[in-house]
Amino acid sequence: MGPEGNARFHAIQILTQFDRSGKKLSQILVDYFQSSAAPPDRPTVTFLVQEVTRWRGYIDHLLTRFFKGDFSGSNIVLQNILRLGAYEIVFRKQVPLYAAVNEAVQMTTEQVSKKAGGLVNAVLRQIKPSHLPRPERLTSEDRPSRIATVTSHPQWMIEKWIDSFDLARTLKLCEWNNKIPQFSIRRNRKKVSSGECEAFLSQNQIEWRQNPFAGDFYMVNNISDLRASVQFQNGYFSFQDVSAGLVTHLVEEDFAGVLIDACAAPGGKTSYLAERLSDNVIIHSSDADEIRLQRLKQTVSRLDLKTVQISGKDATKDEFPMGDVVLLDVPCSGTGVMAKRADLRWRRRPSHLPEMMQLQESILRHMSSFVKSGGQLIYATCSLEPEENWGVVEMFMNKTRHFEIQPLPDSVSAFADDGGALVTFPPDNGIDGVFAVSLRRKK
Repeated sequence: MGPEGNARFHAIQILTQFDRSGKKLSQILVDYFQSSAAPPDRPTVTFLVQEVTRWRGYIDHLLTRFFKGDFSGSNIVLQNILRLGAYEIVFRKQVPLYAAVNEAVQMTTEQVSKKAGGLVNAVLRQIKPSHLPRPERLTSEDRPSRIATVTSHPQWMIEKWIDSFDLARTLKLCEWNNKIPQFSIRRNRKKVSSGECEAFLSQNQIEWRQNPFAGDFYMVNNISDLRASVQFQNGYFSFQDVSAGLVTHLVEEDFAGVLIDACAAPGGKTSYLAERLSDNVIIHSSDADEIRLQRLKQTVSRLDLKTVQISGKDATKDEFPMGDVVLLDVPCSGTGVMAKRADLRWRRRPSHLPEMMQLQESILRHMSSFVKSGGQLIYATCSLEPEENWGVVEMFMNKTRHFEIQPLPDSVSAFADDGGALVTFPPDNGIDGVFAVSLRRKK
């Protein structure tokens, strides 16, 4: 089995772990690449895993048509070999059909059985490159079930989005989620100038484009090379979406005082605040999840940020210092970041939304008591769902008369919605979806 075949083998192992464990795909990938089974071609393996996961709904629809028997109840390894084979036939034009089929049959024979290998051969030979999904042909006459199949999203999610955004915007959002995502880096302005950062990127043949709204951010390619670079290890830059950076701009650069980031892990917003603000600002960063807290510590250490004090705290019940600014980037459904988290659409359930809202409102209510008189309370999510955003804020505002909505700073006013919150919608803005509102405690 050649290099491509080797990548296929590892992709199947990861996809099968995802099905069996129920863990986040991102964590499975990290653990797998750190294990003794780590493949040499990490980018190809990651690409195959993410793409098969992204198109899983549509691929399963195809396979169910041609599979004799119960595809969903068949051997999990067999399912994932068929998914990968079908994906390559339909989506990877550079892979000859015979190669995709032969590799799938060989893996099945080795990992499942010789008989199953014959089944894989029979199924995959019925799948054609012409089976490419055609979302552009969908209309309002199509049922949500068909829209869900063709766009490879859960039906309940499609129905909800059509109700919230209308069909046209829903289809644009699905198209965005199904594209290979773009990534951006954020230069550490305390360590490197924009000129030095741009020279480093150009000298290493990294294609880059500076973001017009946030000058510290650059859209880049060759993520693997950047992550492996000495410059990354030395804290010259971080990987962060522009949308997350925009949220930190709700804190003005001339801010002086105590800032609390109560849901801080893995540390993207905390670290950018520490880079943007004066060294006299004290940042108390905390999180309740011990594993994520370790990632926060690693981030702060790598970037050599001296103003950040880290602790393990539960934002729903623990005591915090009084802050001039309290930032709450709360746990949420994550529907604004589904382009980068291919598995999220399949892990979310309708029941998760009310559970999230209850947690979000609990965090907002508890942490509001640690905002100083005249201080700022920032509520943020990476969700597109109205219930998690203005819905939670309105619940909170209806229960207290101590806070009022504060206008956005000029630097992010272009992203203001009718209520005065910072809102990004991925297809419109070309970045992840976020929501953030600034509240001021009345004096």
